[in-house]
Amino acid sequence: NSLNVNDKLIMNIYKQIGDDYAAKFEWNEAIKYYLKSKDYNNAAYAAYKIEDFQILSQIVRHVPSSSTLLKKIAKMFIVNGLTQQSAEALIKYGDVLSAIRNCVQYNDYRTAKELAIKHECTKEFDCLIRNRINS
Repeated sequence: NSLNVNDKLIMNIYKQIGDDYAAKFEWNEAIKYYLKSKDYNNAAYAAYKIEDFQILSQIVRHVPSSSTLLKKIAKMFIVNGLTQQSAEALIKYGDVLSAIRNCVQYNDYRTAKELAIKHECTKEFDCLIRNRINS
């Protein structure tokens, strides 16, 4: 049990170091300590600030599928046109339709179609395409 307390203390110290670097806008250093502390929310924010999409993809792999952080990271990807990475985050979260919708909105029809087939959402895909054509 004392190991658990020590682990929490160490994680808290790492987070505080990350916060210190973030306060100075030293995002690369902040990321390192946020990741060590498993503070994936702040790590994602710092990674986004320096557009380190590899780190964001790494965070997607580490957080549980129930984490709403996946939706935030998906948004970080999609605003940069990274449809594939955004889709991976949304699918892990369980929101396949949003993943397909984002791909269609960003003209990545190939990925949208592949996702629709893989996740048996071809009717929804066809509807999104029709709506896109008619708008």
